[in-house]
Amino acid sequence: SQQLEAALVSAKAEASAQVEAEMDEVQARAERALAAQAEAEAAHLSAEASKAAALEAAEAMHASALAEAVATAARDGQADLAAALSEANARAQAAEAEVLTQREAAEAALQAASQQLEAALVSAKAEASAQVEAEMDEVQARAERALAAQAEAEAAHLSAE
Repeated sequence: SQQLEAALVSAKAEASAQVEAEMDEVQARAERALAAQAEAEAAHLSAEASKAAALEAAEAMHASALAEAVATAARDGQADLAAALSEANARAQAAEAEVLTQREAAEAALQAASQQLEAALVSAKAEASAQVEAEMDEVQARAERALAAQAEAEAAHLSAE
């Protein structure tokens, strides 16, 4: 009877330790999934910052082109102010068109990257969630088997008594 009691206590402790270890592993995997999500969100924010920097650079280029056109007109000593303004305006419009093209390309690239990142994030979340759920089901099943074994051992103990 004492041997049976000792075996029962040992089985309970072993099952409890195993369930606890598996719960720790599930927790660790969930934390790794959250860390991956945070990393993906940081990459998205970095892409947004890069877009903003590209737009600022394009606007600076536009302003520089306009200033250069005015300076060139003044340097060339063009007497006809209307012609100088027309040339400066044409250069500014060309620079603005270039800026617009660059901005659209940057926005399209950012949009594509953002969509890919979002899809990867959704996929990673779903995968992590499914994995955690499957592992929780396995832990639950093992706990139920341990309880069944415990009940069986107690029944054997009572039968022996």
